[in-house]
Amino acid sequence: MKKTILILILLSGALNLMAQPITGATSVCAGSATSLTDASPGGIWASSTLSVATIDSFSGNLNGIAPGTSIITYYFSGGGSVSATITVNALPAAISGTSSVCAGSAIIFTDATTGGLWSSSNNLVAMIDDSTGVLVGISGDTASIYYTGANGCSKSVLVTVNAMPPAIIATSVYCVGATDTLYEIGGGTWSTSTPAIISIGAAAGNITGLTQGAASITYTLPSGCAAYKTITVNPAANAGTVTGNDFVCLSNSTTLASNACCGVWSSSDASIASVGSLTGTVNGLAAGVVMIKYGVTNSCGTDTALFALEILSTDTCNKLSVNNLNLVKTVLNIIPNPSNGEFSITLNSDKTENSVVVITNITGDKVKEFNTLTNKKNDIKLDTPAGIYFITVNTEHGNYNGKLVVE
Repeated sequence: MKKTILILILLSGALNLMAQPITGATSVCAGSATSLTDASPGGIWASSTLSVATIDSFSGNLNGIAPGTSIITYYFSGGGSVSATITVNALPAAISGTSSVCAGSAIIFTDATTGGLWSSSNNLVAMIDDSTGVLVGISGDTASIYYTGANGCSKSVLVTVNAMPPAIIATSVYCVGATDTLYEIGGGTWSTSTPAIISIGAAAGNITGLTQGAASITYTLPSGCAAYKTITVNPAANAGTVTGNDFVCLSNSTTLASNACCGVWSSSDASIASVGSLTGTVNGLAAGVVMIKYGVTNSCGTDTALFALEILSTDTCNKLSVNNLNLVKTVLNIIPNPSNGEFSITLNSDKTENSVVVITNITGDKVKEFNTLTNKKNDIKLDTPAGIYFITVNTEHGNYNGKLVVE
């Protein structure tokens, strides 16, 4: 009997001497799992601190619960045990940042846990700087973003990268009053940065140039991703109004002006009068009537202002004093001029007296004649074709001449 007991004790000791150490990771992240093993079969696993780590009694699958350490023991079936200390590491703090971004745009992620590195599960969707946390959307899809602390534990967030709408196809320059229809896909809406310059329908994309200036047109998808285009609205060409003396003596000059910028002057008949293309200075070359043109051209077209100018012969100029020439300009008022055939004539004078008004066309044919008084406003309507008409007011103290342009 004693021999049998001794043999069993020796056998048990031999088995314990054959026990193998625990193998597997010695650390795990909180919330993660790992598996421990031992080459000696049939044993039982146990954890000393279940609040830190739990372990399945039979499989050895261990779950990290909270930061700390726990002693894991493997009990052999024949008696005896082997132990190992497992460290459960803390996770980084929660990741802060926006969970979506447009392709081509950037956002930034932060984490209160310092010393970690950032990474992306798919750099074809989203790329992130490993140290700064600046993320750039690459293409429409989703990617997991990880922040891994110095202890190797990580937190992650899922980021959605939204696709951008196609580039807006539209000309960059429109004219005031011009209209167009823009098209896009994706069920988005249109808007303009400056409605006073260019208007656009939110759904249809119908645009109209309103005033001179620049405005940004935006097409925004439901995701918030948007395409932009800057559009310039140019004004229609405007030659303004030409002012100056409407006569000049032969071999003399006069200078005309316009209230519009950057135009070019020209003469309808260079044999009667020449004009400096940039200066507006007219030289009388032969007696007659000439139309001086001031043209302004821009991307929206050309506009021309006309000014009828009479070149007086030397004989006519010699018969008139300088004062009389000035009176032609300042005393005889024809308003409006040019007109549509309806206008008024007033000969202002320091003395009221009888006068005769004679209106002739450019060929010298009389189209209207009537008696009136100086200082009296005379409303007139001509039922005649468009063209140039000459107006002469005869008084006891002199004759006064003017021109009318009927458009």
